Parts: sequence; C-alpha cells; structure tokens
Amino acid sequence: MNVEQNLITDIGLLKKGDIVITNKGADQHVFELVEDPRPSAQRHQWGNSHWHKGRTRYIAVKCRVPAVEKTNTGYQGRTYTYKTYEFRMPREDDPTEKMDFNFKNIFRIKEAATVDTNNISDDDYFNCD
Repeated sequence: MNVEQNLITDIGLLKKGDIVITNKGADQHVFELVEDPRPSAQRHQWGNSHWHKGRTRYIAVKCRVPAVEKTNTGYQGRTYTYKTYEFRMPREDDPTEKMDFNFKNIFRIKEAATVDTNNISDDDYFNCD
C-alpha cells in the first residue's frame, strides 16, 4: 500500500484492531483501535456547516495507547498519576483511553486481520498437514 491508500480522512473506514498514527496535541502518536467507530447521535449539528460539508461525526473511539503510567507522592503525602507517551507499537498491557478522530488526517499502518470464511472447507479446520 502506498501513502495515499493509507491516508484516511473518514474514520468510518477503520475497524477494531487497526493500528493508526495521528496527532495528539503537537506530537504524533500510535493508536490501536479497541472498538469499531460509531456515528454520533449529534451528527445533525455538523450537517449544514460550510467547513465540514456534511461529513459524518463519530463519537470518541476507545484505543490502546503506548504509554507508561507513573505515580508519585508529592507534598504532604498527596499522590498523583500521570502518563508518559511513547512512540512505539501498542502492547497488550498498555492503557486504553478514548480518542476523538473527527476531522483528522489518519495514517493506517496496520490493518486488522480478517478471516474469509467463504473459502475455507471443513477439511481445512481439521487438517494439520
């Protein structure tokens, strides 16, 4: 796939398991989608906008983010937790958080694996040769 095929401007084309790169603030981050994107019930608010030209608005998607959570004890014994984001592929033990992908340019770097069950016969399931 070339760059034009990996550039996605409508997150409805993404699905659970895809790994994407997009900006979060001023930095680029890698995300793994944990759920499928769903259209927002408030999509009618953006329908007549001159800026978005009726594009579908989606709710924030739960993603796995490569980050390290740290907890420190501060003044008078107060504890606080913060995340340090890393630029790497997400792992199973990374935290999940909601990410709003609306109206962002997204690069898909790994597509979720799909199994085509139409071309698999019953013998393929039990044949170990």
